[in-house]
Amino acid sequence: TVVGATIAATLIDDRLPPSTRGKVYLAIIVAANLPDLPFPYWGHSRYDISHSVFTGLVVVAIFCLVARRTILRNTFAGRWHFIVAGTLAIYSHYLLDTMYNHGKGIALFWPISEARVALPVPWLSHMEVDPLLSVHNVEVWTIELVVFGTLSTLILLATMFSSRKKQTLRSRRSLR
Repeated sequence: TVVGATIAATLIDDRLPPSTRGKVYLAIIVAANLPDLPFPYWGHSRYDISHSVFTGLVVVAIFCLVARRTILRNTFAGRWHFIVAGTLAIYSHYLLDTMYNHGKGIALFWPISEARVALPVPWLSHMEVDPLLSVHNVEVWTIELVVFGTLSTLILLATMFSSRKKQTLRSRRSLR
């Protein structure tokens, strides 16, 4: 969710009206979590169908078509930004799931290959569903907030600095 929000904040077009921009942010955050939604044969129970790059392509295509007919229906501004942000949101989820130490890995190239990719980071752990509110889950959320919150803050600060620098350069050029 933090990573999805960062991707949205970094890539979504500022020309979108504020009401549309809020819906787009929410859609990107949902996209970042799509691979883990609790559907049969989907999500954490398998780590293959829902975490495959090929399934991701189909999900991104459907996601973008639905958004184009709903959220982005009355505007052209930001459509490419939305496609890129939605794609990065879903694929960043795959990358992050390879880092969790559940040991399963993800079948990134399913159905072509059942081989699983695992790049475990010792301090990242997946949360438990039952019970949802437990000491373990609070630890997981705290570590994720510290790690991903810090990275997100740095990315957003760099984006803001870059935007201000570009605006300053444009102002100087217009004064000439």
